[in-house]
This record gives sequence, C-alpha cells and structure tokens, in this order.
Amino acid sequence: MRVSALSLGASSLGGMFTAVDDEDEAVDVVIRALKCGINLIDTAPWYQKSERILGLALRDVPRKAYYINTKVGRYPISTNRSTGDDDREDEEDRMFDFRGETVIESVYESLATLGVSYLDCVHVHDPEFCPDLNIILHETLPALRKLKKEGIVRHIGVAGYPLSILTRLVQESTVSLDTVLSYCHHTLLDTSLVDSGFLALLREKGIGLINASPFAMGLLTHNGPPAWHPATNCQKKACRQALEYCSALSHVQGREISLARLALRFAFAEPRIPTTLFSTSSVMELTENLRDYHAPLTKAEESVMRHVCKEYFAALKKGGKVGWEGVEVNAYWTSVGKRHILKKVYGQQVTALSNGRGGAATTAGRRKRRRS
Repeated sequence: MRVSALSLGASSLGGMFTAVDDEDEAVDVVIRALKCGINLIDTAPWYQKSERILGLALRDVPRKAYYINTKVGRYPISTNRSTGDDDREDEEDRMFDFRGETVIESVYESLATLGVSYLDCVHVHDPEFCPDLNIILHETLPALRKLKKEGIVRHIGVAGYPLSILTRLVQESTVSLDTVLSYCHHTLLDTSLVDSGFLALLREKGIGLINASPFAMGLLTHNGPPAWHPATNCQKKACRQALEYCSALSHVQGREISLARLALRFAFAEPRIPTTLFSTSSVMELTENLRDYHAPLTKAEESVMRHVCKEYFAALKKGGKVGWEGVEVNAYWTSVGKRHILKKVYGQQVTALSNGRGGAATTAGRRKRRRS
C-alpha cells in the first residue's frame, strides 16, 4: 500500500470527540481530503455513524482512488433509552467481541455500510480489551486470514494502545500481519513508539505502520481533550501549560504559535513513519492540517518546540509518566469482570485456548449483535 504521508481517521466523523451536527460538512471533509492527495481513510464500527458517512462520501469516488481500512472486535452500545436494563447490560458485556464468527459478520456489515466490495485492511480493534490474547491469536486473526484468502480483505493488522500488547501479537501471531496502527505513542508528549524499539521491530518484521493521533487525542490542541480522555491530571496539566505558553508567546510576538502545528510537524520529522493519521469532521481543521503539512517549521517555531519539550514534557518522559497504559483496561475489567466475560461471551471454548490446547477454533452460542 503506497499511502499518503497524511491519512484521515474517521473517528471524528462518528462524533467520538464532539457531536457531528452537519453531516454534509463531514462528507465534504472526506471529498476534500481525497482531492488534496490523502489516499488512506481509517474507520471502525465503534465510531458510530462513521462508516455510514463514509459510504455517502465515497459512493461516486473511483474505488482505486483510496484505501479504506476498518476494524473488528469493538462495537457501539445502543443509545436507545427504551432498552431494558438487562438488554443494556448484555450490550455492555458484548462491546468487545473477538469471536471468529463475529469477525466475519462484522466485516460483511462494514462492506455493506461502506458500499465497497473489498476492504484494503482490517485491524483487530483494541485487543488489550480481550480477556485472553489467545482468542486473538487462535480465532480472530485466523478468521481475518480466511477473508483475506477470499479476497474480501486485502491486508490484516492490529490496532491498539499498549505497545506491550501490540509487541506480543507481532511476535506470536502465526497469521501474517501486514500493518499495525499505534496511537498517541509518537507525539511531543510521548515518543515511546521509537524509544521502546517497537518501530524498529516493525521494520525488522516488514510490517507497515500507521502512526495515529499526533495530537494525543486532543491533549495538544487548543480545544483540549474530551472529558473521557484517560490521561492523568499531571499529563493534562503539562499539556495545558504548554498551550498557555504558546498562547502567551503568540500575543507577545503578534503571530500565532500553534502547539497543534508543532505536534503535527514533530510527527513528520521521523522518516521511518510512512503515514500519520489525524481525525476531523471540520473543513477548517482539515485545511489547517494540510497547510501545516506543506509548510515546514520556521527556526523560531523549532526553538519553541524544543523549549516546550524540555520545559513541560521532559520530566514526564524521565519519570515514565507519558502514557496511560492500563487505565482504561483496568476500569473496564473492574466494571464488567473478566471471568464473567470469558464465560458469557466466549463460553467454555476459551478454557482450551487459555491452556494452550486450542488451535484455530470457533465459539459456540452465536448471538446477533445489536448495533446502534
């Protein structure tokens, strides 16, 4: 896949950060991005109406003009207020479902919603929320391999946050992985994508990389992060101080110093990263990001970037406090219970997988997913 240096993430199109009230503008964002040279779009069923909006935007675009990636394993919870408590609890339990049969069902649903006959890549979505990685290794990925052999899926990958989980899947998977989507690990705040050796591992294995969220899911933007952002108060404070510094400097110098622009250009500075994925549903933000891509930093901006990294982020990096690995996962298992999910969603089959006795297998008790 010969991808553009900038790629478009469709989570914003689904309202994952702020509500999308103007779907016409969201469609326009996609079309403008393609016309400006972006050729890779990444989406997921989890991103609510994202796939539907993309289907509208792409229906008159030649299929060879873009790559479209989606995901399997994580699904939205219904927002229907009439849903009973028992039904809603069932949906929450099945927000993550990595069973092979669910994978196949999900891919076909995405094909229909997007209005395409094949998907360029399908990623396993947030495998860190799987109660046993053996399910991913022996069931999820083999299901995707089956679809790849049928030509419905062109490439297979994994997408998640913890580099430790992604590393294990890369090292242990018997299904050939083509790509990995890693997010928030190559930013002004967090450079562990490189520092940990994970980028070098991917290059050694010949696996492609999508570096997502150079803005750390809003931490490095003027608007700030959404309320659900899992960063610690210490991390949020450091980012807020960096933003305030840039704002004050802009006032003194009489020209804007944008932390978001510094963050995006920082991502481009690593030559081993083939594409950096950002997400927006705003034509104005799309235009700004494209402008920043084409305009290198001035010497003054480079000086500001070095100061910001040293003054606000260096201490976090030195103390190993740049990420939030485990925060969301631990909260999820505390809420639903790992043993409960193993039994309710995956049944007894997972016992064999966990003990190393299982091969590529399917779980019993198929149940139709409710989708929002």
